[in-house]
Amino acid sequence: MAHTNCGFQSARVRSIQRSKTSEHAAKRQQQRGINSGCLSLILAFGTQEHDGHGAIRYQMSASAMEKLYATLGRTQQIASLAGKYAVVGAADGTVITVGHRYQ
Repeated sequence: MAHTNCGFQSARVRSIQRSKTSEHAAKRQQQRGINSGCLSLILAFGTQEHDGHGAIRYQMSASAMEKLYATLGRTQQIASLAGKYAVVGAADGTVITVGHRYQ
């Protein structure tokens, strides 16, 4: 019998699946056109950085986008994630807000 790790889930994936979304974040998702599928990709592939206020920002930076392209391919829908971010509370994993950085 062959053993595989097909059912393996990293701690990051498990935490994403358990994450809650605040009312504020849900409202911002709707206003900014970031659906739950996009949010999952941002949390899974985004570059993590601490915001200095007890939260973690998952930013779809250039390096995060390259990882995403390598995994899912280049499509217009995936390209639209560039610059988007999600802020997650470090204590309980609640998604606090989502948005898009303009530079």
